[in-house]
Amino acid sequence: MLEKHGEGIVKQVGCVYHFEISPKKGEKAEIISVDMKNGKGKIAFAKEGTPDCTFVMVDADFMNLVAGKIKPQEAFMQGKMKIKGNMAKAMKFNPSILPKDAKL
Repeated sequence: MLEKHGEGIVKQVGCVYHFEISPKKGEKAEIISVDMKNGKGKIAFAKEGTPDCTFVMVDADFMNLVAGKIKPQEAFMQGKMKIKGNMAKAMKFNPSILPKDAKL
């Protein structure tokens, strides 16, 4: 999807995000870097770049979020997702940035 639509998304978002996903609360987190600031964008399963904001979640809550079983606002309000960094830039990372033909 980034190869085809990345440049447009980068122009719209202009941020670097990190996702800290841990198997369970208190366990070591894996980092997923999502660069929506440079080129056509990039996703890496490692800590890359300086994030504008970081989303912190446990694996089960992250899977519920991406499956649409819980909305981002609900996850945040229920303490299932913590956000470190720039809250305004965090709000830019939402489903509306994806093209209509995107397959997740």
